[in-house]
Amino acid sequence: MAVKSLRVDTLQAALGIERILDDHQGPVEEVVIDHDGFLFDLIRTHRDKPEFVLPDRADMTRTTHCLRSFSRRVEKACKDRGIRVSGDLAPPVETYGHPVVESDLLLVPKGRITERGIRENIRTYLHKRGSAAQLAWAQLWQWVHHATGVLDEGRIVTEDLLRKLIDEEVGAAASAEATARGCELTTIVLEESFTMPAA
Repeated sequence: MAVKSLRVDTLQAALGIERILDDHQGPVEEVVIDHDGFLFDLIRTHRDKPEFVLPDRADMTRTTHCLRSFSRRVEKACKDRGIRVSGDLAPPVETYGHPVVESDLLLVPKGRITERGIRENIRTYLHKRGSAAQLAWAQLWQWVHHATGVLDEGRIVTEDLLRKLIDEEVGAAASAEATARGCELTTIVLEESFTMPAA
């Protein structure tokens, strides 16, 4: 029986995409590429390494090397097998060129961490679900637990700063759901361990 869609959102899935597609029980009609899921997986896997602290999500686009490489690798495997791809695709002018290797996927971008980026992640967690929300809290966790979590204007991302900004964004949202999500967010990002929320 054909599978309507298969989501690819981890480093290991990208590296093993050919085997996954060839060994899957029944044909795959479509593969969905998820950049937020991939970035979350990078943080989760390398959460103790400061060199994997990511910049503002807005500064990471589909032309960012690791994201472009992630898409290229999956797209090529699908193209070779006549499988449709959707989601976060590589730029239209992209050529496959040299094969994508693991080091391409691990070349994380350097960039700014800003108060605006913190607030965007808080708002994302308050109002969204799925991989976007996962990445949002994972980035906040990174920034407060690593010494490299420093804003572009010099302030350190501290627990007090995160609490203050979460409280402000929850107040601006002014809903019971946002209040509950805000409490949950404060708990998980300030935990010393990288603990997935219950839902």
